[in-house]
Amino acid sequence: MGEKLKTHDKLKNWEINPTFPNVCVLCFGEMDSHEHLFFRCPFAAQVWSLAKNYIQIPVAGNSWKHVVDGMCSSADRRNARVIIAKLVFGASVYYLWQERNARLFKRKSSTYEAVVELVYSTVRLKIMSIKWKDNEQVRNMKAIWKIP
Repeated sequence: MGEKLKTHDKLKNWEINPTFPNVCVLCFGEMDSHEHLFFRCPFAAQVWSLAKNYIQIPVAGNSWKHVVDGMCSSADRRNARVIIAKLVFGASVYYLWQERNARLFKRKSSTYEAVVELVYSTVRLKIMSIKWKDNEQVRNMKAIWKIP
């Protein structure tokens, strides 16, 4: 599903010869691709490992297909855990892509802890803007996210 980002494996299929290296700029281990960038890259794996601690549902797998399929299968559920899982996944993908582009085009880099902090603070702000029904699951979620 998806995989529309212009990673190096996609550019190679278009026969475009980019002037920058075709390896992952987060780990310099493999070619830049969706599966590598978001799940096999050691940098991304550390981000995802820490971000999963905030989700608290088993849908958080370790492959693009597994996670996207899990998110799609629960897309119509409107409980706090599912909503937060979607927010964390979206923010993780967004900030990993931003980190990749910052390293590739601006020669700036952050630690994986800094990327996780961006994910956490972004999702926390979104959670704070939602009017939640009061129940045990929501109270537990607010405790995890340090929301009064």
